[in-house]
Amino acid sequence: MITLKSEEVTFLLQTLQLPERMRAILENGSLHPRIEISDDTAAELRELCLERYDVYGLDVTYQPTLEGKKLDTLIDKLFVG
Repeated sequence: MITLKSEEVTFLLQTLQLPERMRAILENGSLHPRIEISDDTAAELRELCLERYDVYGLDVTYQPTLEGKKLDTLIDKLFVG
């Protein structure tokens, strides 16, 4: 299980194009200060974060953008190993 803070959930909801099932999981938990997600959901979210990072995570000089920094932190947090 992975625990996400409400601000992380809000960022994911606002930033990623989520499948409806995953959006529902996050929206249901967004009213709480922290939510726990399964390893499977974490792995799916991590993949979506990686895809978003590939497109929006770096600027033209290959420095992380503000969004990229947030995504990078979540990518590490969502790692299930």
